[in-house]
Amino acid sequence: MRSDFFQWTLIFLGLVCAALLSVFFYREMFPEYRIYQKDYIALEEFRSTYTGEPPPQFNQEVKQIVIERDDKGPPVVDRCISCHVALKLPDFSPTKIAYDINGNLELDERGWPKTVPNENYVWAKLQQKIDELTDDKVNEQLKSQGEYSKVSQRLAEADTLKKLKTAKVGDHVYDVTKVLQMHPLIGRETRPFEYHPIEEYGCNSCHSGNGRGLTTEKAHGPVFDGKYHAEFTPNKPQFLEEDLQNDPKFSKVFNAKPGHDLLFQTTPILVGSLMQAKCIQCHQSSQNAIKSAVDAASMVTKQREKQSQEIEKGFEREKDALLSLLELSRSVKELGLEKTLSLLEGRTRDYSLLPAQMEKIDSQLSTLKKMQAQGLKQEQILQKLNEQIVSILGSPGLADEAEKERGKTALDRFLQKRLDDPRATGTIFVKLAQVNLENAVRQHIQDTETSFAKTVSDQKTISEMK
Repeated sequence: MRSDFFQWTLIFLGLVCAALLSVFFYREMFPEYRIYQKDYIALEEFRSTYTGEPPPQFNQEVKQIVIERDDKGPPVVDRCISCHVALKLPDFSPTKIAYDINGNLELDERGWPKTVPNENYVWAKLQQKIDELTDDKVNEQLKSQGEYSKVSQRLAEADTLKKLKTAKVGDHVYDVTKVLQMHPLIGRETRPFEYHPIEEYGCNSCHSGNGRGLTTEKAHGPVFDGKYHAEFTPNKPQFLEEDLQNDPKFSKVFNAKPGHDLLFQTTPILVGSLMQAKCIQCHQSSQNAIKSAVDAASMVTKQREKQSQEIEKGFEREKDALLSLLELSRSVKELGLEKTLSLLEGRTRDYSLLPAQMEKIDSQLSTLKKMQAQGLKQEQILQKLNEQIVSILGSPGLADEAEKERGKTALDRFLQKRLDDPRATGTIFVKLAQVNLENAVRQHIQDTETSFAKTVSDQKTISEMK
């Protein structure tokens, strides 16, 4: 009888081990990150249907960044890119960098690159395709022609595409359009991670979270789509003896808060403006000594100088774009579209021009040819050019007046003279006002720095400070 008991116990424990191994193998064979990677592959295949480009090669696997620490401690492992695989891809961004008629970056009044809606945004294209497939008028017409199978195929395809937008994991439904998204541009970036390469900084150095996690809950912590609820625990665990100096912080902060799936999650992801709390880890300045203060003042001056240069660069580029638009508009009006295109093509073969000038002419020629390829007539092209001029200046009246100005010097005088005009609401006047303000602020900072430098170089003053 006793031997039977042990035999049944061994059988039961064997079954338990087999069940645990089965769960382990299932999770290894079908991990959560593969859901998003499969969706990415499907999106690239969908994108190739309208671009004609073959989908890029992609291996489904754990993708990670290993960052060695300066103190030679254990390296930091960041696996966020296992799920967020489209962080660098422009087609996964709803916006793109704007370029002017001369092919230069458009800068706003702060000197930051402007963005415009991205016509190649893959999620917008996907929704457009879904709307096309589920169009009731088209489907009803097909049904009236007896093509019921074709309607069923269209609806099935639309349903397949819809499923790419969400992912069901356990009890949660996640928005895949947020997972497969290009990283937003920060400040003066023209491409993702231009100033903070992801290979050097990783993701959790800014966003916090658990970089080693391979599931949403483990990686993001107790912040995911507002579905976190505290678990009911009537008896909260307490330390037998309180040691305020040495007790780990999570012993107080997270006691009885996370559910069983989130125990001891000490690094919840930072959302929104909270991410700026991580910047101070690197971007620090010391003011412990007079020399540090002098260095800080000098650094502020240099930073302001750099900022002013960017703002001025944005103004100069928009002024060049306005000048080119005015010249193109006059040329098309006086010589006609074909003669203007012929003149521009002739200038592209003038190898005495500087490379920057050649690039401008190529961009102008490309813009006009693109309009012509869209089927626009000469009057419609003139209207398009005029709309751009009006958006820069702010009113049709100012556009008509500016058309009489020829050359940079004349245009400069015109802009300064019309700066206080109530009609001057265009982007170029906003930038001109900002340039004037920056020049005044920069002069004030330089005067202050000179005064400060004289003060701290006075030995009597330094002695009194000490």
